[in-house]
Amino acid sequence: MSSRSERKRQAILDAAVIEFSENGYQAANMDAVSARADVSKRTLYNHFASKEGLFEQITAQLWLERIELSYSSEQPLSEQLNAFAEAKVALMLDPEHIALSRCVMAAYMQQPEMAQQAMHRLANSEGALELWLNAASKDGRIKACDAKLAANQFYSLLKTEAFWPQVLAHLPAPSQERLDTLVEQSVAMFLQFYALEDSN
Repeated sequence: MSSRSERKRQAILDAAVIEFSENGYQAANMDAVSARADVSKRTLYNHFASKEGLFEQITAQLWLERIELSYSSEQPLSEQLNAFAEAKVALMLDPEHIALSRCVMAAYMQQPEMAQQAMHRLANSEGALELWLNAASKDGRIKACDAKLAANQFYSLLKTEAFWPQVLAHLPAPSQERLDTLVEQSVAMFLQFYALEDSN
């Protein structure tokens, strides 16, 4: 069971997501976050010393790999990647995720130093797909590769229709049939290059 302090911290983060999404970084207000989270300003600042620090934590959560992908030597690679891709697409198309992504991009356009710091942190982290690729490579089923580059290539295949059009052009999510095709073909293209022969 989480402690009272942990629950308050999560309430603050949840409130901050709404505040930043609705008002953007510049107009977002720490007092408003405090009111939304139903915590005192003292409690808010005990957890986060500044709006910038709170925003950094929010963006870290946005990019944090929240989908598990455990490598299996017994299961076909395509099945493992399909399940992961389906979950990833659902997350990227979540309205809250899209709204916060717009907010983060707008803030980074205005404050490039913040963007550079965030990208540095991201470059030094290792996501679920990278770990999976390394495990599959050690098992002799995936080519030895730069796992971060390969993971970004895979995400790019998905984001072409299931993130960027929604974030930038405010287009609706594709139909489920279209998403199924996107996932299936993205996985097939990715494995066509990275999978070793007869490893699917």
